[in-house]
Formats: sequence, C-alpha cells, structure tokens
Amino acid sequence: MLTSPRRATAGVPAPGPRGALPRAGRARLALVACAAAAIALALVTDQPAHRVWGLPAAAGYLLVATTPFATRPVAPWLAGAVAGPLPLAALVAARAGTPGPSPFAQPEVWVVEAAARRWLTAGSPYPSALETAAVAGPDGYFPYPPGMALFGMPRALLGDVWWTDARLAFAAVTLAGCAVGVRAFARSRPGPLPPAVGWLLAANPLVALTLATGGHDLALAGLLVAATGVVHAAVRDPRLAVVAGLPAGLAVAVKSTAWPVALVLLVLLARITGGDGARRFASAAAVPAMLLLCLPVALHAPGLLVEHVVAFPAGLAAVPTPAGSSLPGAWIAALPAGRMLALTVLAAAAVAAAWWLHTRPPADAPAAARFAAAGLTAAMLLAPAGRVGWFVVPLLLAGLAAAAPRAAAPAGPGDPLVGAPARSGSRRHSVESMDPATEPAPKVVKSDAEWRAQLSPAEYQVLRQAGTERAFTGEYTDTKTTGLYTCRACGAELFRSDTKFESHCGWPSFFTPLAGDAVIERVDHSLGMKRVEVLCATCHSHLGHVFEGEGYGTPTDLRYCINSVSLRLVPDA
Repeated sequence: MLTSPRRATAGVPAPGPRGALPRAGRARLALVACAAAAIALALVTDQPAHRVWGLPAAAGYLLVATTPFATRPVAPWLAGAVAGPLPLAALVAARAGTPGPSPFAQPEVWVVEAAARRWLTAGSPYPSALETAAVAGPDGYFPYPPGMALFGMPRALLGDVWWTDARLAFAAVTLAGCAVGVRAFARSRPGPLPPAVGWLLAANPLVALTLATGGHDLALAGLLVAATGVVHAAVRDPRLAVVAGLPAGLAVAVKSTAWPVALVLLVLLARITGGDGARRFASAAAVPAMLLLCLPVALHAPGLLVEHVVAFPAGLAAVPTPAGSSLPGAWIAALPAGRMLALTVLAAAAVAAAWWLHTRPPADAPAAARFAAAGLTAAMLLAPAGRVGWFVVPLLLAGLAAAAPRAAAPAGPGDPLVGAPARSGSRRHSVESMDPATEPAPKVVKSDAEWRAQLSPAEYQVLRQAGTERAFTGEYTDTKTTGLYTCRACGAELFRSDTKFESHCGWPSFFTPLAGDAVIERVDHSLGMKRVEVLCATCHSHLGHVFEGEGYGTPTDLRYCINSVSLRLVPDA
C-alpha cells in the first residue's frame, strides 16, 4: 500500500522554530498585546464610551497576565470576562436610566431603544422625514431591518432603568448564541476546545469593546453562530434544519450582513441533505425574517424602509453615514467618482464569492463558517463606508470554526453529491489524473461503457466519478455485522468489520484497511484543500478519503471515511 504524506508523519510532532517562546510566554505576550490595544484605543478614539472602556480593560488584561491563570486554558475566557462583561456592567450602571445620548454608550444603543418606542407608538421603527430632520446628524436614522428594534423593547415597555439597557439584551443573545454554536461543534470533537476559540470569541479586544459599549453587531454574530452550530447538527438529522432556520431568519431581520451567511448555510444544507433540509431551513428562516418582522413594516411604510436601510448606509441620504474607517473601500471612495468605483469593486467581489460558492460549496458547517467569515471580511474591507466594529461578525464565525475537530473540513468521503448534476469542468474519476510512472496500474481494467453497464447510476458516480453519497443514508453506516467488506466494483477485499468504529460522521469509518496493497492513497487537491483520497488498489475505483489526528482513540489515529455504495459486506459464515 502506498504511503500518503499524512501517514508518513503520523504521531511525529512538528518541531517548533528555534528560539520560539514557550506556550505560557506566548499567552502572557498575547494578554499584554490586548492591553496595549485597549490603551491605544482609549488614546485615539473620539467615542467617550470607548475611552471609559479602554483603561479598565487594559488593567484587566494585565491583571490576568500576572496570575498563574495566564498559563492555563482558561486564560482567554478569564481575560474576556474582565475586559467585556465587567466593563459592560460598569457602563450600564453609570448610564442607569438616562434616555437618549449618553457618554457611557455608543449611539447605536439609544437609536435602537428609540426605534422600539416608535414601533410601539407609530407602527414603524423608522422615523418620518420630519422626525429625521428634527434630529441633528445621523442619529435621526435607523439603518437596520426592523428586527434590530426588538432589542430596545425592554426599555420601551418597562421604562428607563438600568436593567432595560439594550446592551444587556445584545449581550444575552451573544452569549446564548455562542454557547449553542460552540457546544454543537464541540460535541463532535474529543477533548478540550483549542485555545484559539477563547482568544477569538472572548479575549479579543474588539469583541470585548463591542460587548461593553455597543453590542448590536455581536448580537447578530451570536445568532449566526447559533444557526451555524445547529446546521452542523442538522447534517446528521435534517429535521434540525427547522431549528437552524429560526436564528438565521432572526439574524436576517436584524441586519443585512446576515443575508450572505444565511445563503452559505442554505447551500451547505442543499449539498449535504438535499432539497428537504434546505427547504426546512428556508421555510423556518422566512417566518421571523419576512412574515413577522420585515413584511408588515414594509407594507406600512415602504419608502421609509428604503430610505433608512438602503439609501442612508450607501451614502445616498441627505445626511452622510457616520460609518468611516481607513479601510481600502474608503480609500477608493475618496477618489474622484470613487463611490461608484468602490461599489463596482464590491459588486465584483460579491460575484466572485457567489461563483466560488456555486463551484466549490462548503463541505460541512466548519467550512461554511470559514467561507462566510472570509467573505464578510472581504466585503467589509471593500465597502465604501464601514467601521472596524463590524469585523466582530467574521471574528466570531472564525472562532466557531476553530472549535471543529482538527482535519474535519472535508465532512464526507468525496465530492460531488450523489444525484447532483455534473458541473462543467468538475473533477472526473481519479484514474484520469493518476501518474502511471509513480502509481501502479489497476489489475481490473474495463472501459467506461462496461463500468456503466455493470454499476447502478449511484454506484457509477461514486466509484468511477469520485462522488459522495449523502451523509447518514448509506447501507453500512451503522452496520455492526461481522464480516469482510469488499469493493463493489471488482470484489477485492478491503476492510474487516473489526476495524470499523462509530465516528458519527455519517459514513462507514475504519481505522485501517487489510494488510498489503488493498488500497491506494493519493493526495487530492479538490475543493481547494489538501486531502488524501482512498482508492481500491485492484480496480482504482474511488472509495472515500482518510483523515488523521481527529482524536477518535483508535489504534492508528486514522479514519478511513468510506462510501457505503463503494462497499459490499460479506458476512462471516
């Protein structure tokens, strides 16, 4: 059996660079860097609430850095607590029941609260033209879909007291959403969460600052993290797609940034579960997004909705948007006719992302989270107007992706799906790309017509075109019968049942093939990533992929993720 690059390095730790800091030193250095970022922000910001947050947060980071906890996995979570929730409590208490503008909160907080009051009294969260003109500057606008006003309802209904501050509602949704998403991802991995999860979700100064002073973008991120986590579970049980659609739909009704993320999740469900899961997700998302929130407001005052949600953020309203930053999109917009140029560049980037999503859809929920985080980051960099605080959404999605099992990006044994139409230019069977000078010739050779005549359409697409059957639908996924698994194309012996184990990934999993040259392993660069494909050594039919280092506790620390349709079980006598 040929040895793949993965197997050749199994169990051998990669040497660190000479002179690298030990892990404890890196953690303390990271905390000091967070403190420096907080101090720098306090010195340069023009937002009073940011200055109030900066110095206490820096002190908190430095305090954690000097304790023994700095060398433990809890360090980023503890740092996040002292730099986020504690300053939030202090700022909320300092603002108390003050209605309207306050130096202890960002403008978004009281704008959302005012929108909730207006929704209750006037039937729409959007102020009329006269109301907008009566408020000096951009605070007269409500540049969000109607769902954002829900976070201001506690103050609108219960009055101006400290515990109705909209930031507490933002924080509650953020923490609950992240808990749901991370828990869903963590259940599929053994052992503790990687440190990167805590640094991205909690200790990051941008996350802590946003939580304490504003929080509306974090609430959006929390909803999207929850939706992505439930989609991760829906891959195993498509019925959960309904549950995933609810936070996704609410996110869409809260801020337009959620639309591309919801689309990525919809494409993932369509790819993995077929039309059923995608329909469940879309139907559930449409209930909060359209029927309950956006549609009634749009029917009540469609012109106000367009003015506040479209024209104002695009810089086409009477008052310019306050969103400004030194990002590339803003540089382009500052050129002559630059705004149109910036919008054109942004549209081109959106088309490129859509093409990539269509031709190389994410293989699982972690890949979807990474794709959405990268796409949102690119959009925010290229937008003609933006704020650094917007980046908390891709940050939290990246933190969620970090909670996935190592090497779990390819959810299934191959691509594309069984039953999916062949795309122009899609990868054909691996035999066509094998190098006869370095890889052995098959012992069983048949023409394409002969394979088509012998195999069913589903068998042909997987075995000869490197397709993948849908997760949790295969004949042998949960089979415990003892016996020998053979190649369905040629009958060659491949795996013994005593090497099969429960990986809960949706496909039969084995920790080793039969001894000798039962299978061929070769590097596979499809889907824009490096994987190791498994083929039958006798006929070179596609079986699946092998993954290493996922922590399943098997003797080899390998998972041969194999399509049921590629196998035939011969039970022991």
